[in-house]
Amino acid sequence: MDVSNWSQLESQINKMVNNTLKNEVGTVVKNTMHDTIENVTYKEYTPSEYVRTHELSDTKNMKVKLIDANTIEITNTRHDEGVDVARIIATGIGYTWSQSRIYLMQPFERNFYEDTVEELRNTHEHIYALFKGLQRQGLNVQR
Repeated sequence: MDVSNWSQLESQINKMVNNTLKNEVGTVVKNTMHDTIENVTYKEYTPSEYVRTHELSDTKNMKVKLIDANTIEITNTRHDEGVDVARIIATGIGYTWSQSRIYLMQPFERNFYEDTVEELRNTHEHIYALFKGLQRQGLNVQR
């Protein structure tokens, strides 16, 4: 890293942090969300009106967006014919299968976003990913 003043150093480090957030940290959060959906969200309810496709837990349906200098947002974009399936499952509101048990249980919140955050708070995997990503880019970062 070739810098000649503090401002340049700060700028370079911020670029490295942002790169790591979008890549290593984003991947860890998406994988944690996948596991949370499979092991927590899906186990809370067995569908009676449809066949579960597991598209909600597919990391291809999870988008990582840098929203400010040091923050990412991971959004599950699972939709079905224009219906925001991810939002319905997370909030528990909007089920339309009137003959299903889950329709009668509304709101039946299965907030996989909150469950994912809780899992990360317990495991700290996102923090380890940040260290690894910064080390990959040449910074001597220690835990």
